[in-house]
Amino acid sequence: NQNHPDFMWQYQSQVGSQRNYENPHIEYATLVQTIIHPASLVNPEQPMPDPTENGAETLESGNVAIDIPDNDRTGIEHTLTTTAASGVISGASLEIDLTHTWRGDLRVVLEHDGESYTLHDRTGGSRDDLKRTFDLPMLRGVAAVGDYTLRVTDHARRDLGTLNSWKLDLEWG
Repeated sequence: NQNHPDFMWQYQSQVGSQRNYENPHIEYATLVQTIIHPASLVNPEQPMPDPTENGAETLESGNVAIDIPDNDRTGIEHTLTTTAASGVISGASLEIDLTHTWRGDLRVVLEHDGESYTLHDRTGGSRDDLKRTFDLPMLRGVAAVGDYTLRVTDHARRDLGTLNSWKLDLEWG
């Protein structure tokens, strides 16, 4: 998400907009394929996301009950994978159920498509547990297909915790 142009030239010819909120002078599919997601130019075997395809999928871990090692920056990880998604993410949220006796010890990071996104970074002090839903606007415009890895690390001694479950809701198109 950091590798993007500082500016962009606008097409001079009129191209019919597929959606009423798009700029009618820019062909969105061409923009996605050549600038936003040029992965197929680097790896021709990797399929390009279809920006016109719409869909949604919920990925759920179920009850995983993974103990988080105390004061261990390696922590734990758990991965969910989607193969059904073939578009570009338009909306995403992550729901986590994590028990811990000192929430301020924890760092929670989501990894997808070579990028890391910190969702919780040692905030909340002595409050127990981390049970909440995170909106994920940073995933908008990213190819939906692939692995999503949740990484949880504990950065202090004495308090213990468990990743009970997590769920990822994706919308694309």
